[in-house]
Amino acid sequence: MIVQLEYWQEHPHKGIVMHRFLVLLGIVLFSQIPGQAFAGGGPENVLLVVNAEDETSRMVANWYQRLRRIPDCNVLFLSGIPRTQLASLDQGRDLILKPVLEAINSRKLGGQIDYVVYSTGFPTQVMVADYSKKLVEALKQIEGAPQLDPKIIIGRASLTSFTYFAASVVNDDPGFLGPLANNYYRKPVPMLMEQPFVGEAQQQYSEATQAINAGDGPTAVKLLKPLTEANPLQMAAHYRLAQAWAIQGDADQTSRALTGAVRAGWCYRDYTKKDPLLKKVIDQPLVKGFVDRIADEPFEFLPTIGCHSRFRWGPGGGINSQPDQGASYLMCTMLGTTWDHGNSEKEILAYLVRSAAADSTRPDGTIYFCETADVRTTTRKPNFPAALKRLAELGVRAEVIKAPLPRDADVAGVSLGAASFSWQTSGCTILPGAICENLTSYGGDFIQPWQTKLTELMRFGAAGSSGTVIEPYALQFKFPHPLIHVHYARGCSLAEAYYQSLSGPFQLLIVGDALCQPWARPPIFDVSGIKPGDQVSGAVSLKAVADTKSPKISFVEFFLDGRLLTRQRSDQAFSFDSRNLSDGFHELRVVAMEDSPIQSRAGKIIPVVVNNQKQTVKLTTEKTEIPIRSSIVLQVDSSFGDSVSVMHAGEVVGKLESRKGQIEIEAVRIGRGPADLFATVEDSQGRTVSSRPLSVNITGDLATEPSPLPAASRK
Repeated sequence: MIVQLEYWQEHPHKGIVMHRFLVLLGIVLFSQIPGQAFAGGGPENVLLVVNAEDETSRMVANWYQRLRRIPDCNVLFLSGIPRTQLASLDQGRDLILKPVLEAINSRKLGGQIDYVVYSTGFPTQVMVADYSKKLVEALKQIEGAPQLDPKIIIGRASLTSFTYFAASVVNDDPGFLGPLANNYYRKPVPMLMEQPFVGEAQQQYSEATQAINAGDGPTAVKLLKPLTEANPLQMAAHYRLAQAWAIQGDADQTSRALTGAVRAGWCYRDYTKKDPLLKKVIDQPLVKGFVDRIADEPFEFLPTIGCHSRFRWGPGGGINSQPDQGASYLMCTMLGTTWDHGNSEKEILAYLVRSAAADSTRPDGTIYFCETADVRTTTRKPNFPAALKRLAELGVRAEVIKAPLPRDADVAGVSLGAASFSWQTSGCTILPGAICENLTSYGGDFIQPWQTKLTELMRFGAAGSSGTVIEPYALQFKFPHPLIHVHYARGCSLAEAYYQSLSGPFQLLIVGDALCQPWARPPIFDVSGIKPGDQVSGAVSLKAVADTKSPKISFVEFFLDGRLLTRQRSDQAFSFDSRNLSDGFHELRVVAMEDSPIQSRAGKIIPVVVNNQKQTVKLTTEKTEIPIRSSIVLQVDSSFGDSVSVMHAGEVVGKLESRKGQIEIEAVRIGRGPADLFATVEDSQGRTVSSRPLSVNITGDLATEPSPLPAASRK
């Protein structure tokens, strides 16, 4: 039987069945580093990918790196990127995705990269017809599996979703094209309770559930304890364990199990109080006092939570720890597109600058949900009330309007459903940080001229917008759920808000500032033991000291030159011996994480100079403002070594075969915008000794209109 287009929209609970089939197709997971995984999002968690052969791409990346303070080791330049909007599967996988994953691994960034952000100059679509066919055929081989109409998964994916599902792509797994492929999606809670695991673990969990329903608490406890120990963030297993202890009347163990569930995100007080399986202990003081303090979300959708690439998201949407118990993702956006119907360089820089300034500002505007008779709005209308209720609880104004566009308003966010519109006619102001998105067929397809593109909303200042790259049909799972604005208003990053609200995002192109967090409540802290600009030698110790008005800090991370060194409790000092480092300039970063499921982050950057061996390198210039069509003249002076390299964003842009002298570099190698240059020399132990950064600004006119494409690339 071919599933009708409306099936997945009208029967979201059927996703449980679909998950059972898709997990059989296999999931590839990224490598882990020891320790518990954490969420949130900051510059240290971003890999910024640049088209090295595209001037606009370099310029936008230079500005974004400066705005967001992204470490040099987190910038990747790629060459040979196809100059076309639609890349073949081989091009998308071999020229873009694999080099991205290889860079993360070779640079030892696997424990910290959660976001891949593309600058401009990249294809927006990837041909995945082979995967579409493979998924349809695979489902045919599974007895009783609901079949997919091929036109639902027609063979094009956006580059952002292609990257989000990187683990599936590189393993040749077509499951990412499914309607419920995204386990990070905050789906209905019953789906979590039904299938938190896969394989033998799921069978063990199901047997435990059956034992609970049969009143056999001891058997259920025996089955569930190993699951909770192996997967301490899986709230479904913890809650079932609480039920197993409760039917035995053990209030102490019930309270302990509920504590584990709450730590993993359980926030359903009313449901817990009314759970008949807890009735033996629910009124006992130990349990009642704890349950009364549980947050009280409606038992409808999974709670908002931050994302980390090391999380293993189980089929039901919970977090597992074991590598074989779920999928991991790389959240992805594109900073801008200058293809036909795209944005100009000026427009892209304007919305990136205002988005970076929007963090933690709590915009004083209204979020609008537009309702008309058009299927583009009726598709999402049933979920408007849930979003309105939660936004009101957060103190964020929101309303449903019966019009295609809001009028003469300050817009903090909007969900539209219109084939064509002119935002300028609305008289509205988009406030910095706003997510403004539209459900229509060709909003992210810049090849076809029909319908208004997502770039219209970016042009007027949205922090992020999205659109499908090929005809999607009016299916909710392919577009952001209205709760996207709730996840955002709870403090998540723009990318986290998007991917929590998308069940099947494979066709959706997401454009904008992935890190924008207008409603975040980051920790407030200072660092003791060291100051910016210090010259250090020998042993060094530093510590994060929370402000009295700060949200509670859960953990603190320490980075050296952009790479994660350690993660530890907030009350612990971090010590290291600087003699294990090369002399010269280094950058310490201290990042504190808020103690909540979202774990908003705040960071301090502390530049220091290590001086143990008396080795120095200097980089100077007479002019720091350099036209793009000229050269930068630099003076280098090293106290040792035979040659000096000049670096920009981790890329060698010049080399002098001497320890002292002048070097000339074409400014186009750097690209327009602000940039930090470093002179580096390798010491006798193979370590890189670096100069202090030399800040320059490469000047050049910004294009006011999107550049037209050569005729050959309009494919």
